[in-house]
Amino acid sequence: MHEQSPHDVCLDFVQVGKQLWANEDFLVAASPYFKDLLNSAFTEGAPTLSDLSSEPAEALSYTFAESDAETDSAELVKERKASRSKPLAPFKRVAITETSYTTFFAVLVWLQTRHVSFAPLVSSFRTADKTPGDARASRTAAVTSLAASQDPHLPAPASPKSIYRLADLLSLPSLRSLALAHLVSQVTPSTAAHELFSDVATAYPRTASRTSGYAVERWAEVKGSEAMRETEEKAEAGELPEGAVMTALLLAKKLAEAVKA
Repeated sequence: MHEQSPHDVCLDFVQVGKQLWANEDFLVAASPYFKDLLNSAFTEGAPTLSDLSSEPAEALSYTFAESDAETDSAELVKERKASRSKPLAPFKRVAITETSYTTFFAVLVWLQTRHVSFAPLVSSFRTADKTPGDARASRTAAVTSLAASQDPHLPAPASPKSIYRLADLLSLPSLRSLALAHLVSQVTPSTAAHELFSDVATAYPRTASRTSGYAVERWAEVKGSEAMRETEEKAEAGELPEGAVMTALLLAKKLAEAVKA
């Protein structure tokens, strides 16, 4: 996936100055998103010989909190061979700005092999004595260790939340379900509030529904957790993600139903 030949579509990750290559026929058959994009009148639908990104963007910026972007920055995405700086033949270029290289690489490998390795959630490393930055650093160290234990040709383990978002975008329901199952499997009473009111859960109803279901089942532990206290403080300060109100209403509804039952 790191050389143009024999591929004709380039996924250009402008945030990190890296590329992945694939075949148009394969992408179109795998995802209706690519079918629409690569057959459109937009620039992605026209062959080009344009230069590719070679240097990381000055400021990495994603709409969602992108833990896999930290994997990119940790240089766990070193390629077996360096990508060619000059294309060999016309190709279709898709600039990727909202998904990390690590996440997309993992999804492309899954499409071809059904293999995927999930990384731990950042919330798994959040404790009362750790700052959010410390938790992210611990998560990166854990991913580094996991990556070192597997074949170096495989992509680094990717966040189940990041894979869920990309699978949803690409209309890959089986991968989306797999990612959601892994996400929920990592939730604990001490992290449930963090995950329930994360930007992904508040933006994707299926994620909020599954996470709130877990929270209701373990409510006696969840409501007294440090994560819930921090979430309440953020709510008072107006710092929760957009959509948190709907998530809170969903949680209240499920708690009420549980009491009636």
